[in-house]
Amino acid sequence: MDLSAQTIAILQYLLPGFIAAWIFYGLTSYHKPSQFERVIQALIFTLVIQALVYSCHSRSELPDWILSLILSIIIGIGFSFCVNTDIIHFCLRKCRVTREVSFPTEWSGAFEHKETKITLQFVDGRRLSGFVRLWPSDPKEGHFLLVYPAWVTEAGELRVENVEKMLINVSDIR
Repeated sequence: MDLSAQTIAILQYLLPGFIAAWIFYGLTSYHKPSQFERVIQALIFTLVIQALVYSCHSRSELPDWILSLILSIIIGIGFSFCVNTDIIHFCLRKCRVTREVSFPTEWSGAFEHKETKITLQFVDGRRLSGFVRLWPSDPKEGHFLLVYPAWVTEAGELRVENVEKMLINVSDIR
């Protein structure tokens, strides 16, 4: 086997892990780690996928490379689902193994489970309340999407007329 054939074989072997990692980072709020860490994670995904391909080898009529691509998509989406729903860490917290959440920051986890009414305080002292529909992954950049916003005054809440949704830049928030 010449060098180009070996290179193609290695790429076919490693590609499913890189696809799974690409799907994972595309569907979660996690910031992409360094190139080295991403390669290590892709290699771990590759090991899992290749182990599954090997275990399904005799039962599947699909070629191994197609099976590995299908498994890479399933594993990428599956891990994304587990992280985005906090399912693994939820079970581990119930067993008192950890107190951690699977979200990349506490910021992300605070709004995750239900539509929550929040009050944002602006840098200039004004306050705006509403139901948070979308929030930034990073507390230092991005936007909040508030539904049914209302200014909070000493007299109470004053609904913003004719506005159902309001996009607020996080840099305007204290």
